[in-house]
Order: sequence, then C-alpha cells, then structure tokens
Amino acid sequence: MRTDAARCGALIAAVVSLALPALALAAIEPFTLGAGQTVSAQTNVYRVPVNETASRDLISSTALTAGLDQPFGRWRFTGSGALRLNRYKNNHELDNDGQGLQLRLEGTTVGEIAASLDYARNLNLVDFGASTDASLRVPARETSQQFMATAQLGLVSLLSLDGSVTHRSLGYDNDAYATQENSQDSYSLGLVWRPSGALSLGAGLRQTRAHYPRGVRTGTGGYSADSFDREDFDLTATWVASGASRVQARASVTKQRHDEATRRDVDGLTGSLVWNWRPTAKLGFNTSAVRDTGNETSFYRFSGNETTAVGNDSQLSTTLAVDATYDWSAKIRATGNLRVTQRRLTNSFAIGGAGTQEVGGGDRLYVVGIGLRYQAMRSLGTGCDLRHERRSADTTLSYAYRATSASCYLQFSLQ
Repeated sequence: MRTDAARCGALIAAVVSLALPALALAAIEPFTLGAGQTVSAQTNVYRVPVNETASRDLISSTALTAGLDQPFGRWRFTGSGALRLNRYKNNHELDNDGQGLQLRLEGTTVGEIAASLDYARNLNLVDFGASTDASLRVPARETSQQFMATAQLGLVSLLSLDGSVTHRSLGYDNDAYATQENSQDSYSLGLVWRPSGALSLGAGLRQTRAHYPRGVRTGTGGYSADSFDREDFDLTATWVASGASRVQARASVTKQRHDEATRRDVDGLTGSLVWNWRPTAKLGFNTSAVRDTGNETSFYRFSGNETTAVGNDSQLSTTLAVDATYDWSAKIRATGNLRVTQRRLTNSFAIGGAGTQEVGGGDRLYVVGIGLRYQAMRSLGTGCDLRHERRSADTTLSYAYRATSASCYLQFSLQ
C-alpha cells in the first residue's frame, strides 16, 4: 500500500498534468488562469478543548483560479475567482467545495469625481476556532458577501467630499450557527483635507443598521430576531513618512444599541492603526492594531487581501498583528506572522422564574506562523507554512484549545 506522501505526490502530478494544457490556452491578455494543490496536516481539526482528545487529519485542497484586468478609457475593471476542492482523509464529514469571487470597477469622470464599485463573495468551511461553544463542532459552510460603492468629489485642490455605501451579509448552511447569521447596511460621508502629498486628514459620520434574523436563543430552544443601530464619528489620517513607511489610522466615537441583545451594546472608542514599513530592500513589516465590535471585526479582512469573514459574536475584539517578509533572493522569500486577539464576551442566562443572570469575561487567541516561498518562474511557485494556535479563556462562555498545522503548496499560473 502506498504511503500518504506517495498519494500526495501522485495527486499533485495529476493536477499538473491536467492543468498545464488549460493554462497554455489561457495565456491571452488580459486574462489569467491558474491551478494549485495544497496538502496540509492538522493536529486539532475541530479545535476541541485542551482536556479532550483532538482529531488529527490530512487535508488535500485543489484550486482553480482565474483573473481579468481590463482598462477602458478612464475606467478599469478587475476580477478574480477561485474554485476549491477540499478533502479530508479521516473526517469525511468536513469534505467541502469552496468558492471565491472578487470584482472591482474604478475610474474617474470629467467632473473630478472618482468612484469605485466592489463586490466580494466567499464560501468556505466554518472556522471552528472562532466558536465560543465547545459543543458546537458541527460541519457547516459559511458564506460571506460584501458590496461597496465609494465616490470622491474634489471640492478644491486640497479638500474632497468622500462618501460610501456598503452592504454585508454572513450566512450558514447549518442551523447550529443561526445566531451568527446577519446582514447590515452602512453609509458614510465625510471631508478629507490633503495639506501635502504625504498627509491627508479626514472627519466624517457613519451610520450602520444590522439585522440578525435569529440572533437570540429563547428559553424554549427557539430563536428571536435582533437588530442594532450603530453611529460613528470617524477621524482618519494617512501619513506617508517616506517611500519606506506609510501609516493609516482611524479613531471613532462609537455608539451601538441592540433591540434585544442589549448586553452587547457599545458606547466608547473604536479604531484601527496600520503601519507598512520596509526598512531595507529585502525586509518588510506590516503591523496593524484593531479595536472594534465583534460584528465589525467579522468583516475586517474584507479591507485587506482576503475576501473572507468569520462569525464573531463578541462585544468587543482587540487584535494586534505583525506580518514580516524577508527576500533572500529574487525567487526566495521567508515570512513570519504573529497575531493576538482579545475578545470581550457577555451573555444572559435564564434562572427559572427568577429573571436572568449576566455572565461576562473574555478569551485570548495567540497565532504564530512561519513560511518559505520559492518562485521558480513567473508561472510556477511553491512553498510551505507552519502555524500554531493557542487560546486561553477566563470565562465559562469560552474555552481553551491548542492546534498546530503544516502545509505545502504548488501553484501554476499564466497571464
């Protein structure tokens, strides 16, 4: 019988042999087409508590990707999509097919108006590490979507009026995660002052309305709906200190009020800070700090390179993240990352006919990872990653767990 390594090698070879002819046909500007194979091993697939026996597994992930970059006049349309086939060696109930889609239209008009339309959608297996319920280990697929329209009107050479409209949604194909399903709409309007090419300062108002169709569990085992209104006064700044350093900051006065889950109301300061620094030609750092509500944190990654969201029902989340890259050569890159997330949790429990009892506390998640990339040529790349997660909790609303994963991938693409 062949070993696991032999099976993985055979699978990669099969993907390569099938993908190369298709890639050769797709090498027509402005299109791109690619294929990739990832093999990973996990020590705690379901992220069970530290005092329980963890389930180990070997996962195979096959992906097909496509992209488009088409300028026309003052406008540019870009898009990318991915189809993913994920198969587990032991936990077959977790086998799933994933999808990803990103579309963007941006440009300017003759009236000094800059505008953009963005749409992102992702379908993937639920993140078991985000759950605060140790008994919630039910396979489910999570669908996250975001649509955003932005416009900027240049009032004078140093001042502009910026506005945006955003719609987001998070859904699951298993009722076990019903309380996390939600949709929200937000609107913002503000002024941005650019006293120099290196500095911009902004101030604006933001209004958000969100709805959880089954956001609160009732004492009878059913659900009731919950909604909230959120108001923010945002102060923003972007400072390009040099060609090697760029800082973006937001400080917001936030007021959030729920119709039902009032224990999650927020009244205080939220914000974010992102610093991109490249001290040398080979070394780069991306450092970010985010403090916001659990609902907003769920979609924070939409503003970066990832188009995924994850259910987060905490009252507040504070995350510090550092990503580092080191280019040993034009083809070899080493990566490292560290993330620490502190969540403030709160809930209410019925006590017979004597009313309710408030339970609070929090948990803290540490994630450390290292990786190595080798870009053999423009169309061929490979690499490996090692990642460790550890969570601690000081409340019965969450639990501690540990998990380690290792993965290697091979990617082909033609443009």
